[in-house]
Amino acid sequence: MATKARRRRPEWRRGYQAGYAWAESGRSLIDLEVVMDYWTLDPEEATDEILDKQDALYAKMRDEVFDDGELAKLEEQSDDYQDGWWDGVVAFYVKEVTRKG
Repeated sequence: MATKARRRRPEWRRGYQAGYAWAESGRSLIDLEVVMDYWTLDPEEATDEILDKQDALYAKMRDEVFDDGELAKLEEQSDDYQDGWWDGVVAFYVKEVTRKG
């Protein structure tokens, strides 16, 4: 999750809204779990095995979770926007899981 200062940036807020809307647009919880697993890797725990899993999750996201070109368009955005986007997806996922749990 982004710092409080970063969350105030307009690009982060736009990204957050876009990520939340993307997650809310009918994605399955399994799709959102793939995104969550990819986004929540702790760099300090990044062994070769975990990095291989990360590469596999990225390929799954690219091929199954995202529609054509969505991931490439996201990667073209600023770092603030991307961080906000991922945080928006995470926020929606957490809300859905706690609501269904």
